[in-house]
Formats: sequence, C-alpha cells, structure tokens
Amino acid sequence: MQLEFHRGLLVDGSLCYHPRPMALPSVAESSLESRRADGSLTRLVGAAAAALVFWLLPLGLDAPVQHALAVTVFMVVAWITHAIDHALAGFIGCYLF
Repeated sequence: MQLEFHRGLLVDGSLCYHPRPMALPSVAESSLESRRADGSLTRLVGAAAAALVFWLLPLGLDAPVQHALAVTVFMVVAWITHAIDHALAGFIGCYLF
C-alpha cells in the first residue's frame, strides 16, 4: 500500500504529519495502462527497425562507426517513444556497444 503524508493540526495548535492511504486507480486508468502496454511492442519493433535501417544504409562510414550509430538510434528511439524502460534501453545499448 502506498502512503502519502497529510499535514494536520493537533489540539494544541502544533503541526503533525500522519500517513493517509492513497486512492486506488480507477478502471479508466487501468485500461489506459493496458493500451500503453499494447502499443509498446509496436514502438519497440519501430525502434529496432530504425536501427536496422541505419545499420544497413550505405553512408560511406567505417562499419564499427555506423554500427555504433545504429545502436544509438535504437536507444534514442526507445527512450523517446517509451517503448521499454529507460534503464533497459541503456543496458541494451551498453551490451551492444
């Protein structure tokens, strides 16, 4: 259970802070979360496709440089679109570098 602290006054006028339970999310909020989760696979595939296209483009760069830039494209697109958690995108990028 998550708690937030509520500021109140005691009888003698001094301040006190006591925990108050937070409200549970409504049905509309939970359906919004499920819609976000459904679109995350599409965004992840889009990030991977953008990286693959950049990996294969004939840009005239050395192969390691172009591959590093393709990994960077994947990380940036994944971060911007929130396809996966930011930390996971960073760990994937570190692994691929």
